[in-house]
Amino acid sequence: MSGGTHDHQQPSAAPRAVRAGGAGSHPRRTSESELRRPVVQSGWSPLGMSVHVREGVRGFLDEIMLGNTPYYPVPGDFEVDPCLSGAEMLERFEHVTASALEGVVHLPLDATPTNWPTDIFGAWRLETLEEVFCHLLGETSCHLGHLDIARELIDGATWDLESGTLNRQRGLPQGQD
Repeated sequence: MSGGTHDHQQPSAAPRAVRAGGAGSHPRRTSESELRRPVVQSGWSPLGMSVHVREGVRGFLDEIMLGNTPYYPVPGDFEVDPCLSGAEMLERFEHVTASALEGVVHLPLDATPTNWPTDIFGAWRLETLEEVFCHLLGETSCHLGHLDIARELIDGATWDLESGTLNRQRGLPQGQD
């Protein structure tokens, strides 16, 4: 902030490069079939997790805080649209989450939700926009960890801190078999 107004800057291209397969250090992109393949017993895929996170952000900010209706028909939790490519799904993620954030940027952190869905959450309630942001931060962070594990299950790579690259050697470190 400067001068009492919000400074809006375009996001850098770095997040897109990382999501798309790495900013120079990742030797290949995740394939369309890998993005759609369930890798855990509960059945969600990496793209399905992106739908879940997108709908959580949209739901909490656009529907709960502002009382608006969905931008897109809301699919089932973790449901991937078979008519859209992985790139299109990630573009939709960017569009929906950016629109939801843009909708609440003018609200004070102590703003209260306008449409709390007691039919979904019962007596549990977040009382302010600040609590909603903290909840979304925790949920998104948790799900990013899930996606990192899913990617490791898909391609076997782990991050090498010393070299700053992905290590593609499969198997557990020595002594952990």
